[in-house]
Amino acid sequence: MPSWIASMRSQATLKKYCVVIAIGLLVLLAYGPSFRAGFIWDDDVHVTGNAQMRDFQGFFRIWTTPEAVYYPLTSTFFWIETHLWGNKPFGYHLFNLIVHIANSFLVYLILQSFFEFFIAFFAALLFAVHPIQVESVAWITELKNLLSAFFCLMSALFYLLYSGTMTRGRGKRYLAALFFFILAVLSKSQVVMLPVVFLFFHWFKKDKPLPGQLKALAPFFLISLLASCWTIWEQTFHSGAFGNDWTAPFLERLLRSAHILWFYAAKIAFPHPLMFLYPKWTTDVHSFRSYFPLFLLMLTTLFLTLLRKKIAPRVLFCLLYFAVMLFPFLGFFNIYFMKYSFVGDHFVYHAGLGLMVVFACFINGIRKPKTLKWFMMALTVLVLTGMTYVHALTFRSSETLWRDTANKNPRAWLAFHNLATVLYSRWDVMGAIRNYELALKIRPDFAEAHSNLSYLLASTHQGDLAIAHGLAAIRLQPNSAASHLNLGIAFHESGDIKNAEEQYKKAISLSPGLDAAYADLADLWAPQNRKEALRWLKAGLHQNPNSPLLRGKLHRILEEQEIQDRSA
Repeated sequence: MPSWIASMRSQATLKKYCVVIAIGLLVLLAYGPSFRAGFIWDDDVHVTGNAQMRDFQGFFRIWTTPEAVYYPLTSTFFWIETHLWGNKPFGYHLFNLIVHIANSFLVYLILQSFFEFFIAFFAALLFAVHPIQVESVAWITELKNLLSAFFCLMSALFYLLYSGTMTRGRGKRYLAALFFFILAVLSKSQVVMLPVVFLFFHWFKKDKPLPGQLKALAPFFLISLLASCWTIWEQTFHSGAFGNDWTAPFLERLLRSAHILWFYAAKIAFPHPLMFLYPKWTTDVHSFRSYFPLFLLMLTTLFLTLLRKKIAPRVLFCLLYFAVMLFPFLGFFNIYFMKYSFVGDHFVYHAGLGLMVVFACFINGIRKPKTLKWFMMALTVLVLTGMTYVHALTFRSSETLWRDTANKNPRAWLAFHNLATVLYSRWDVMGAIRNYELALKIRPDFAEAHSNLSYLLASTHQGDLAIAHGLAAIRLQPNSAASHLNLGIAFHESGDIKNAEEQYKKAISLSPGLDAAYADLADLWAPQNRKEALRWLKAGLHQNPNSPLLRGKLHRILEEQEIQDRSA
């Protein structure tokens, strides 16, 4: 090998090391607050309170039952992390950061094949420290976003190698691309649009006839179709994305989709303010204002089409990438999260890269003086790093998250409800009551808030008001065992023993394993009929043999009976 070739390879390797070090240091600096952060919303569902994380049987259920919902590979990583870190959040956050650093470096590796060093490096840094990424990186639950992006980028990298001029090992590179795409889908199915991106890649390259492209991409499209069908089914029938919140007609969804697209573009360009739950807007098909985002999108598309010969094809491809990767989240499909907000920062983790590359190309267009573009890059990265650090502070705990959300979006009923739950967990009962009431003021048909408020009002001896909220919860969710239980507690507090017993029994009929209902029935009967109280405790222990609540009450009642027998 000639010495000059060896020297070039050595310089290229050194440059890659410098890039990954720069990315790593910036990410660790920007996400410093994550090292002191805890678990937040949904982390209990996926990690700390997930029964599948406890043993090897749970590991097998992840892959053989619907327990992993639609991201079994992410659940597998959570299973491994649970056995490494337990309930200590530091390890989970560290792993998220490592994956994000790896994703940023993969972005650089892919982009350097098409762009000069400045653009590839700048875009990778934007991807690494842009504050809109915080929700995906600082939220443990969104490891599914990070992993799906990692495997998606690996698939893209190998597909690019497969599409190159080298014929040796081409089949292996194709299989590697397909394999990593499968892993990406198993991590989170939002990557289903990647085959469409590959198709447009061939279109822009104009290097193959269409039949050849489709033949190579057929397995990718088949996997995407299966994953899409499964996800639509899961969101509808498992997560519960149906009902009044998802009944919008097609025209309304179309108008909303344009609004969503512009919303994300604006947030990437000007990432302030960022919040966990953005306000939901109203799309009125009879109002001209609702059509404006769609008209603007059509005009922009027409403008780009007319000027396509003057705009670099790579820039047009990046804009198309942004729109295509966002398609699953434009509101055409029912997604449960859209009950709370039509948009969310974690939905744009993959797609945002397209606009970041376009911005890097724009700054690269500054030719004189040569140092100006580097100054602009440094200034932009520095500002974004600071904004990311500040935004990451929001994710330190559930309380900081929900307080920030409630302050920025006073219509976020979920924020007030979840903040109330956090406040009650540290015995701030009156604060919890106030926030439950605020949640109900915004959304009066929120059954869970009525039920929880009923319980707290009963605990503060406001029986009549507690019963009113309990009855409202039952009207909204007649088959909720928790609502019947809390209404029973409200009746019990008011001295209405008959109705209390009826509600406790209804709760048990709906959820036979609800140990709190057996315990409350025992408390109901203990003063007048200890034998009946013992019968309910034993029935509860038959359902939950290891329940500490029921065992404790059983031990106390037996102890009281023994003392009474001795005194007699």
